[in-house]
Amino acid sequence: MQASHKEAAARRVKRDEEDVKKMMGCFSSGLMTDPFTHDSDELLSIAIGVVLPEDVAQSLVRSTEKSRQQMNAFVEKRINSFPSRVVFPDVEVGNHSATCDVIIFDVTRLF
Repeated sequence: MQASHKEAAARRVKRDEEDVKKMMGCFSSGLMTDPFTHDSDELLSIAIGVVLPEDVAQSLVRSTEKSRQQMNAFVEKRINSFPSRVVFPDVEVGNHSATCDVIIFDVTRLF
């Protein structure tokens, strides 16, 4: 029976298992810091064992929320500050006069 997803195929599973064994070998030999035995909540580079300073770690942790706030501020300032419907009366095109309606969508409803 063939797996339905390429990552579940026997060849891929075997390669992944070999990669895990290589990583565990690096941890047990001391070549890399073992993150599974590190008893701290600090962010740590497993390659070199350096602990990230607390202010940088907290900045990374908060980066998603900060990005979301910046996006919302941009939308509010640049997009939602426009009225939802703008009417330009008596726009002249050639010898004709017409009233144009422009609809501006509220993009916050898309998120």
